[in-house]
Amino acid sequence: MDIDITYSGQPDPSLPTAWCNCIQLFRSHAHERPSPGSATFWPPDDVEQCFGTFCNRMLRHFPFMHLPVNLDWVRAERPFLLVCICAASSKSTQTRLGLGRRIKQTVAERLLLHREGLVNIDLLLGLLTFLAWGQDYLLNDAPSSLSRLAQLSMMVVFELQLNRPTHETRVVPGPANIVNDAPAAPQSSEHTLEERRAVLVGRVNRGLQ
Repeated sequence: MDIDITYSGQPDPSLPTAWCNCIQLFRSHAHERPSPGSATFWPPDDVEQCFGTFCNRMLRHFPFMHLPVNLDWVRAERPFLLVCICAASSKSTQTRLGLGRRIKQTVAERLLLHREGLVNIDLLLGLLTFLAWGQDYLLNDAPSSLSRLAQLSMMVVFELQLNRPTHETRVVPGPANIVNDAPAAPQSSEHTLEERRAVLVGRVNRGLQ
């Protein structure tokens, strides 16, 4: 059964700006459904070429993450990042537009649904990659999308509690913990180098908007 999640009004002004942007982003893509026989854009035919182009020509100019040059590993461990890599490096404008819609819908759904495990480092790295090279604001003639996505990237940072000092114990909340008020298992208090780089780039992107 389909549920209509749209509404006619504007987001509640009392909500944080990042949440309002997430709601607007979700609304703008909530009813996008591929028509029968239409291309889903994933995986693109040139996924290997996209990955090679990104690793060899693009990432070297903005090396904010260490990415193994192993497509099978990225497919398994960083699937959302791979979608964003293809959206950034594909030579096909239609593929970039199609993947861009998929990316924005995925980001909005994951942040709103907040199911345990959906907001992770893969989501953050993919979002930062899309911000840096996706050119969504140019392809869709939507300058405001750049600042919205930058705010959402920082929202992911806060959800993952990467903004906290490393000596503090991080606890990732989940639906069960909120409902039952049960303590969650603490994670390691040390941020990984991958996480530190991602936070730094997120703050730089936010400061440039």
